[in-house]
Amino acid sequence: MAERATVEVDEKEMQEMIAGEIKHYRKDNSPSPPELPEPPAEPVETAEPKKETKERKRGGVNQSDFAELFLKENRLSDRRMVYVSKETYESLIRYVSIISDRKVSIVGYVDNVVSHHIESYKPAINELYESRIGCKVFKS
Repeated sequence: MAERATVEVDEKEMQEMIAGEIKHYRKDNSPSPPELPEPPAEPVETAEPKKETKERKRGGVNQSDFAELFLKENRLSDRRMVYVSKETYESLIRYVSIISDRKVSIVGYVDNVVSHHIESYKPAINELYESRIGCKVFKS
Protein backbone atom coordinates (compact mmCIF):
# COMPACT_ATOMS: atom_id res chain seq x y z
CA MET A 1 0.00 0.00 0.00
CA ALA A 2 1.32 3.46 -0.90
CA GLU A 3 2.11 5.91 1.86
CA ARG A 4 -0.09 8.98 2.14
CA ALA A 5 1.67 12.30 1.73
CA THR A 6 1.47 14.65 4.69
CA VAL A 7 0.62 18.23 3.85
CA GLU A 8 1.20 21.07 6.29
CA VAL A 9 -1.55 23.70 6.32
CA ASP A 10 -1.13 27.23 7.59
CA GLU A 11 -4.51 27.69 9.28
CA LYS A 12 -4.23 31.47 9.50
CA GLU A 13 -3.43 31.76 5.78
CA MET A 14 -6.34 29.42 4.96
CA GLN A 15 -8.74 31.58 7.02
CA GLU A 16 -7.49 34.72 5.24
CA MET A 17 -8.05 33.07 1.84
CA ILE A 18 -11.59 32.06 2.78
CA ALA A 19 -12.32 35.54 4.13
CA GLY A 20 -11.10 37.04 0.85
CA GLU A 21 -8.19 38.87 2.45
CA ILE A 22 -5.72 37.15 0.12
CA LYS A 23 -6.82 38.08 -3.40
CA HIS A 24 -4.99 35.50 -5.48
CA TYR A 25 -3.38 32.30 -4.32
CA ARG A 26 -1.25 30.19 -6.56
CA LYS A 27 0.58 27.11 -5.39
CA ASP A 28 3.48 27.69 -7.78
CA ASN A 29 3.85 31.36 -6.72
CA SER A 30 3.41 32.47 -10.33
CA PRO A 31 2.16 36.02 -10.81
CA SER A 32 -1.57 36.45 -10.51
CA PRO A 33 -3.55 37.41 -13.60
CA PRO A 34 -3.81 41.12 -14.32
CA GLU A 35 -6.64 43.00 -12.69
CA LEU A 36 -9.66 43.69 -14.87
CA PRO A 37 -9.80 47.23 -16.22
CA GLU A 38 -12.07 49.67 -14.45
CA PRO A 39 -15.40 50.24 -16.22
CA PRO A 40 -15.77 53.60 -17.92
CA ALA A 41 -17.03 56.40 -15.67
CA GLU A 42 -19.96 57.20 -17.94
CA PRO A 43 -22.02 54.61 -19.82
CA VAL A 44 -21.09 54.25 -23.46
CA GLU A 45 -24.02 54.69 -25.80
CA THR A 46 -24.51 52.05 -28.45
CA ALA A 47 -25.75 52.65 -31.97
CA GLU A 48 -29.10 51.01 -31.21
CA PRO A 49 -31.05 51.94 -28.10
CA LYS A 50 -31.78 49.00 -25.83
CA LYS A 51 -35.31 47.71 -26.04
CA GLU A 52 -37.10 46.85 -22.83
CA THR A 53 -38.40 43.30 -23.05
CA LYS A 54 -41.62 41.91 -21.65
CA GLU A 55 -39.65 39.99 -19.04
CA ARG A 56 -37.99 43.15 -17.75
CA LYS A 57 -41.33 44.96 -17.46
CA ARG A 58 -43.06 42.04 -15.80
CA GLY A 59 -40.34 40.72 -13.52
CA GLY A 60 -37.99 43.67 -13.15
CA VAL A 61 -37.29 45.22 -9.78
CA ASN A 62 -35.99 48.64 -8.91
CA GLN A 63 -32.77 49.15 -7.01
CA SER A 64 -34.43 49.75 -3.65
CA ASP A 65 -36.33 46.44 -3.85
CA PHE A 66 -33.32 44.44 -5.03
CA ALA A 67 -31.70 44.01 -1.61
CA GLU A 68 -35.02 43.15 0.02
CA LEU A 69 -35.82 40.49 -2.59
CA PHE A 70 -32.48 38.89 -3.36
CA LEU A 71 -30.09 39.70 -0.51
CA LYS A 72 -32.26 38.44 2.32
CA GLU A 73 -30.67 35.84 4.51
CA ASN A 74 -32.04 32.36 3.98
CA ARG A 75 -30.86 29.18 5.57
CA LEU A 76 -31.41 26.18 3.36
CA SER A 77 -31.90 23.03 5.40
CA ASP A 78 -32.96 20.73 2.57
CA ARG A 79 -30.70 21.45 -0.42
CA ARG A 80 -30.44 20.06 -3.92
CA MET A 81 -27.55 20.49 -6.32
CA VAL A 82 -27.87 22.79 -9.34
CA TYR A 83 -25.07 23.68 -11.73
CA VAL A 84 -24.33 27.05 -13.32
CA SER A 85 -21.78 27.88 -15.99
CA LYS A 86 -18.27 28.86 -14.99
CA GLU A 87 -18.86 32.40 -16.26
CA THR A 88 -22.04 32.77 -14.20
CA TYR A 89 -20.34 31.43 -11.08
CA GLU A 90 -17.35 33.77 -11.49
CA SER A 91 -19.71 36.69 -11.94
CA LEU A 92 -21.67 35.75 -8.81
CA ILE A 93 -18.59 35.23 -6.68
CA ARG A 94 -17.35 38.73 -7.61
CA TYR A 95 -20.35 40.57 -6.18
CA VAL A 96 -22.69 38.51 -3.97
CA SER A 97 -20.71 38.55 -0.73
CA ILE A 98 -19.79 42.23 -1.18
CA ILE A 99 -23.27 43.60 -1.86
CA SER A 100 -24.86 41.43 0.84
CA ASP A 101 -22.23 42.29 3.49
CA ARG A 102 -21.44 38.55 3.64
CA LYS A 103 -24.97 37.75 4.85
CA VAL A 104 -25.94 35.71 1.78
CA SER A 105 -24.07 32.83 0.16
CA ILE A 106 -24.08 32.27 -3.59
CA VAL A 107 -26.45 29.35 -3.02
CA GLY A 108 -28.81 31.55 -0.99
CA TYR A 109 -28.69 34.30 -3.59
CA VAL A 110 -29.41 31.90 -6.46
CA ASP A 111 -32.29 30.40 -4.44
CA ASN A 112 -33.76 33.90 -3.89
CA VAL A 113 -33.42 34.81 -7.58
CA VAL A 114 -35.01 31.57 -8.81
CA SER A 115 -37.83 31.80 -6.23
CA HIS A 116 -38.59 35.36 -7.38
CA HIS A 117 -38.47 34.27 -11.03
CA ILE A 118 -40.95 31.43 -10.42
CA GLU A 119 -43.26 33.71 -8.45
CA SER A 120 -43.12 36.40 -11.16
CA TYR A 121 -43.75 34.01 -14.05
CA LYS A 122 -46.20 31.49 -12.55
CA PRO A 123 -48.97 32.33 -15.05
CA ALA A 124 -46.65 31.96 -18.07
CA ILE A 125 -45.08 28.77 -16.70
CA ASN A 126 -48.53 27.31 -15.99
CA GLU A 127 -49.72 28.21 -19.50
CA LEU A 128 -46.74 26.54 -21.19
CA TYR A 129 -46.89 23.51 -18.91
CA GLU A 130 -50.63 23.09 -19.42
CA SER A 131 -50.26 23.34 -23.22
CA ARG A 132 -47.87 20.36 -23.14
CA ILE A 133 -49.09 18.23 -20.25
CA GLY A 134 -52.76 19.19 -19.87
CA CYS A 135 -52.66 20.38 -16.25
CA LYS A 136 -51.13 23.25 -14.28
CA VAL A 137 -47.85 22.82 -12.43
CA PHE A 138 -48.69 25.51 -9.81
CA LYS A 139 -52.02 25.63 -8.04
CA SER A 140 -53.45 29.13 -7.58
